[in-house]
Amino acid sequence: MNTLRVVLLIGLFMSITFGYGQQRLPQSQPPFNPVAGVDEIMKSIVDPLAWTVFRSVGTIMTEQRIEEIAPKNDGEWEAVRSAAMGLAEGGNLLMFESRTSDKEPDWITMSQQLIRRSLDAAEAAKTKDAEKLLIVGGDVYEVCESCHLLYMKFETWQRWRWKR
Repeated sequence: MNTLRVVLLIGLFMSITFGYGQQRLPQSQPPFNPVAGVDEIMKSIVDPLAWTVFRSVGTIMTEQRIEEIAPKNDGEWEAVRSAAMGLAEGGNLLMFESRTSDKEPDWITMSQQLIRRSLDAAEAAKTKDAEKLLIVGGDVYEVCESCHLLYMKFETWQRWRWKR
């Protein structure tokens, strides 16, 4: 009986060991196929997602009243969280080699900051913390503006800025 247990345990151990080893074989990653330039990524992905985050919280003051703006239900909070997550991935898209070849090293630094700040915004939305979202949304805005001041032509920046 003990011999049978030992044989079964050895068989089980070998099955687990060899099965695990097969799952860990390196797999080649499919090649990336970037299809958009920086301008298209900004217009189609980064800009709309960023403005979803920026406009999600705030205060409007008039002579008649003060209105606090914040997501009102789970769906609105999730929309802000999703926008912030997409914005973080937008930071990754901006670091593809084909999009960095003509940029200074600070392009990568700012893209990484966009990712970090966007993840902070996603966490604030996940925890439904409007005050934190206001602060980290401002941090995201500062990263965006820093990059625009360095990499956008002034006339383009002015047109873009006043469109909002």
